[in-house]
Amino acid sequence: MAVFGKTVAAAALSVASAVGGIAFGQAAEPQQDGAAPQDEMVVFGRIGELRRQLRIAEEAVCLRFNEVNSDDRFDIHCRSEPRIGSHIMERQCRSNDWREQESNFAQSTLQLLRGESGNPPAQFEGAKLAGQRMLSREMRRLATTDDQLAQAVLRVGDAQRALGLQAKTRASFTLSREVPPQEYDLAFNPQRVFEVRIGQQDWVHALAERTFTIANVTGDIRKLEVDCANGHQRIEYQEAVDWTLPEGLQACVLVVVAKRDTTFMLFEFE
Repeated sequence: MAVFGKTVAAAALSVASAVGGIAFGQAAEPQQDGAAPQDEMVVFGRIGELRRQLRIAEEAVCLRFNEVNSDDRFDIHCRSEPRIGSHIMERQCRSNDWREQESNFAQSTLQLLRGESGNPPAQFEGAKLAGQRMLSREMRRLATTDDQLAQAVLRVGDAQRALGLQAKTRASFTLSREVPPQEYDLAFNPQRVFEVRIGQQDWVHALAERTFTIANVTGDIRKLEVDCANGHQRIEYQEAVDWTLPEGLQACVLVVVAKRDTTFMLFEFE
């Protein structure tokens, strides 16, 4: 059994990953005769409408996050902006700090080209990335402690899944669902069981128990991270290993970084 401490390290998730990459599961509704399986969604409407619903859900996450985060620099705002070198508009969601550091970087670069003295552009690029890491940790923490934000994130996940099913293409989104432990003939008694498929984003999961293991892996798990309110640790993934969080760590989130289309199961134990 591997036991790890609480060394603080940087977590490198983008705004898109922090907003849209938090793992989700769909609450199971009573199944009717002839209905789709409970872990499926019956999708109606066109792709354009589903994209609109996804955009609304993402904006709800940003709105709630802006209300409850600890620093206005973390506030995220979405705008339609032209792509570089093009008149085509695309929607960009960026934090206040990100936009400020991008502006500082541009001004510093211009000063450098003019031969003027000033702070080097790399300084502002580093500050932008550092702020992004802080924002990602704040998003993870609040998604496990604020019910309203957690529900908003769940709705983003549902909207992503609906869009992926409607498009009838290989899902680009990371998907997960909680399954009753009794569905499996297990020699041990886990408290929670999750089935996961990795898409473009990492799987980010709020741990409810101190001990967990990953099994039935198909694909390639590259690394694990545990991000708690009072500590952060990167873990080297090993097969058939249980990990136990030290007592005292609070509000812990597991991040699984894996190759796209990797599938696995997570088991949590008391």
